[in-house]
Amino acid sequence: MVGFMSMYRKDIDKLYSCLIDLENRLKAIINPTAENKLAALSSSEPAQLYETILDIFSSLVERKKEIYDLAKEVLQSVEERKIKCDECSGKGYKRKPFHDKDNPAISYDTIDCENCTKGYLSLTRDISGMVKIVFKALVEGIEGKR
Repeated sequence: MVGFMSMYRKDIDKLYSCLIDLENRLKAIINPTAENKLAALSSSEPAQLYETILDIFSSLVERKKEIYDLAKEVLQSVEERKIKCDECSGKGYKRKPFHDKDNPAISYDTIDCENCTKGYLSLTRDISGMVKIVFKALVEGIEGKR
């Protein structure tokens, strides 16, 4: 989830940069001082701004869908008050490699995951309540309920 959010942030930062470039170009037209003209010259061309903004909004729409899906998944886990263990990927066990001196290939031993119970971590009511508030607001915000 955090990875998506940081990508969202990068898109927003790029959009902000485009709006600054647009502002610089408009200032040079409205108030053509040497300083404003110089700032406009170092800004992106309008055609480039158009393409960049179009790309940003396409990316934001995609990320919105990805964030929405992940938030719904988190909400479901919170409702069940259990979350998949990262350590064993929800399997409840790990495979530990070992070398058998009688066999040249690497063999694997299956051991129970010590971090979870059958692939899931239990959540307390307090934790699930806090997480639910945040992710429910995120989901409802994306759905446009507010």
